[in-house]
Amino acid sequence: MQSHTPKILGIHLGYNASACLLGDDIASLAEENITRVKNYQGFPFAAIGELLNKKNTTFAEIDIIAIAGTDIQHENSYRFESYFAPRYTNDSNSPDTDTLENRFMYPFRRVDFHSRLKSFLSQQHFSGNIVYLDHHLCQCAAALATFAVENGMAISMDDGDNGTNWKIFSIEKGMLKLLAESTVDSYKRMHATPANVCLNTTQLLGFNQHDYAGKVTGLSAYGQPIFKSIFDELLSVNDGQFRSEIKFDSFSPWNKIKKILGYFTPGTNDDVRMINYLRSKLPRHKYSDIAASLQQWTESILLEFIEYYRIKFSSNQQHLLLSGNMFSNVLLNQKIAEFSQFQKVDAVPVTPSGSLAIGACYLMADETQKKTVFSKPFQHVYLGPHYPATEIKANLSGTKQTLYTKSEIPDQAKFIAQALSLEYIVGLFGDRMEFSSHALGARSIVASPANPNINTLLNQRLQRTEFMPFAQCMRDVDALFLLEGYSPGDLSAQFMTRTYRATDKLLKIAPAIVHVDGTTLPQVVTRNINLLFYDILTYFQELTGIPVLINTSFNIHAEPVLLTPQDALRSYVDNNLVDILVLEDFIVTSPDKFNRIRNQKYSKKVVTCTVVHENQNETNILQSSPIEKIKAHIEPFIENNLFKG
Repeated sequence: MQSHTPKILGIHLGYNASACLLGDDIASLAEENITRVKNYQGFPFAAIGELLNKKNTTFAEIDIIAIAGTDIQHENSYRFESYFAPRYTNDSNSPDTDTLENRFMYPFRRVDFHSRLKSFLSQQHFSGNIVYLDHHLCQCAAALATFAVENGMAISMDDGDNGTNWKIFSIEKGMLKLLAESTVDSYKRMHATPANVCLNTTQLLGFNQHDYAGKVTGLSAYGQPIFKSIFDELLSVNDGQFRSEIKFDSFSPWNKIKKILGYFTPGTNDDVRMINYLRSKLPRHKYSDIAASLQQWTESILLEFIEYYRIKFSSNQQHLLLSGNMFSNVLLNQKIAEFSQFQKVDAVPVTPSGSLAIGACYLMADETQKKTVFSKPFQHVYLGPHYPATEIKANLSGTKQTLYTKSEIPDQAKFIAQALSLEYIVGLFGDRMEFSSHALGARSIVASPANPNINTLLNQRLQRTEFMPFAQCMRDVDALFLLEGYSPGDLSAQFMTRTYRATDKLLKIAPAIVHVDGTTLPQVVTRNINLLFYDILTYFQELTGIPVLINTSFNIHAEPVLLTPQDALRSYVDNNLVDILVLEDFIVTSPDKFNRIRNQKYSKKVVTCTVVHENQNETNILQSSPIEKIKAHIEPFIENNLFKG
């Protein structure tokens, strides 16, 4: 008699809430993709509903609900209602004015989160078990689930959860064992990690805290690390712990009064103290130098930290797994891979918050699921819900848009490549959405890098003011010639979790995708994982001699990546994001564009990694995005956003 495969629902509440459903396979979804509210906070009701609906499952059929985070179980503070009445704030230090009533009602409340959750689930006829799992354990479990490592070390690091902001686990025969965790040496010292420093410096520079891994890391290439000593003084590694020199007396009578008053007002937390400290030390308008100093300091302190524990636990030549928002910094991940003494380094490919739900499912999986779903490294993270062709066609039938099918476009990849060679911008909507920090071809906007003005054009379409080059994609056979340090089967390149140094060939072919520090963020595409994407790249190279395409996420700037066919259609009709919309086997575009593409003569060029764009010499290409021009573009934008708040 065949045993029952448990159905497990992993849930992450809070910032970028998400859900994961594990049965015979695995599916994951972030709440923001449905609500269209970026970094949605609260209980992921809509994401859970979508996953259950797509799997034709109900709460009554779920065996285990695994909550990522132990501190929430008995939570009954004034913040309690925010889990079931979520909201989004752009700044983690902003006052929670919409919970003021909850603060006053708190003394009269006699129900905690777990009781409230049980009450809700009983109405959904759920009769299974509810478990609460450690935050950092879930992070590392997600990395282990993704890479199926037998032996190695896993690190989770972020800006704190229930007083603990990093943990290190050994991986022994596929099992996680706690080795070390953060401690507080004295209540008179600030409790922090490099993640706190990075997020708070980002806010100091006028950005949203969670723009650190993108904007501030990218900005660092334009400056000099002349303020690194200030960060050295702020936080250091001492006996394997991060120690801050910012002190405060939490036991003074005045601080006790402030703590009581802070119950009804925002108060002053450690993040605000750190920002004020940095503001007093760092000069105004040296934004690129501050970013460069932060990046170099982050790399040095993390390498020192990792080396300490590698030596302590004799982990030389093993596999290192990285998780948590600290390792959203793809340049940092490159430096760890290059300069740490570990044989292999990989970072979890999904968003730091999103990985929590996957890790919770992995920890509750039975032996059969461990041997089937998690027995091998993930080759892809297309874990979102599936939208069948009938549903896509039904959405298109009610519009006035012209729809082209396979009968009119028998070779879809060749047609798309021809459109790209004519410098049309193409939106790709694939089968299952990638559950990832980056677009990986299922919800991607792709474009030719041949146009020297493509960054400006895409910025206009996507409504973003940006100084970073776009990411790009290439075939695995071409990556060997275009990326320094790439080796076949490198999952970091397939998942876009680290940068690579571009070779001279890549810089000559497509300077628009290479940053001023000579690095690039690639997605390496393999034919067995994404056949359409691979063939598009093949045909595009035949047409143009260029083996790469620009690849960015399918969304307007500061909005979540689109999820449904309806979202994709709205982006095409209402927002004019793309010229050609590919919805799996269907293509939407105007008749004039269709005829121009179809009538284009398919003429192959000699395929070589040294071909430059036609009618441009090598010198002109290399000068198409000079540093001075980029700096002139970003200076007004940055200066207007410096030292806010």
